[in-house]
Amino acid sequence: MRNRARPAALFSLIGIASRIAERMGIHRDGTSLSLPPFRSEERRRVWWQLQNMEIMTAQLTGSITMTIYADWDAALPQNLEDQDLRPDMQALPPERHGLTTISSCLWRYQILYMQRRMRQPDGSRVKGISWMLSPQVSLAEKDAQIDTVEKELGSQFLQHCEPLNPLHVHMQIGVRSLVLAARRVARQPALMNAKISEMSTGERDDFLGLCIKCLEYYMLSQKTEMLRGFGCMSLKSLTISFLADANADPSDCYQGIMKTTFSGLLVSARFCIRAI
Repeated sequence: MRNRARPAALFSLIGIASRIAERMGIHRDGTSLSLPPFRSEERRRVWWQLQNMEIMTAQLTGSITMTIYADWDAALPQNLEDQDLRPDMQALPPERHGLTTISSCLWRYQILYMQRRMRQPDGSRVKGISWMLSPQVSLAEKDAQIDTVEKELGSQFLQHCEPLNPLHVHMQIGVRSLVLAARRVARQPALMNAKISEMSTGERDDFLGLCIKCLEYYMLSQKTEMLRGFGCMSLKSLTISFLADANADPSDCYQGIMKTTFSGLLVSARFCIRAI
């Protein structure tokens, strides 16, 4: 994405694709339109991939996206292989247990799904700012939310990963990096007027440890020989599905985006080391 196209142009093109998809009604789930199961599943896969790509390109351009809060109801794609789907089928088969060829995409869709679920207007949502960056939400509450995400991803995906499968290893690193990035952002003061020196020694040590772990996972993804074919799928693009907040104040959202990038990670570690 970075090497083959200009991110700003790509972001605009994906926006056009998403608007065309909306005009076609793909943002609505096929079951509510009485469409056949095969057609409904096909639409889900197209829509969720479009939303994932929009978030990734938004992160590259420092933009915000409204997809987290937009009013669409397309259900998550099923964990099925392509050969499980037929145009003449009357009902979808039961989901497969374990990983399939769509799992490498499905875990990212799951992050967006959980993000939308956490942000429904049910009284628990912090308005106007990302809950992970909000001082109104305690660190214990933030960690509890992150623990829930980690547990769900672990039970659905990580426990089925095989260390000899490059795609599975890439998925493991991506999920672990996302969880670490979430815990780091939850602990980091705002990048503007940051006062990490006011943090206690224990808090700084914890924060620095998370920064180092994030860097180690990033280097592992770049240096592992079996993952060389996945170099275009940068880890900093994987975390944005969980951390982007389109309803936040633009300055707050920009800080959240910066904190998920590799450069933002280096800034975090540098601040922490200086404070020590």
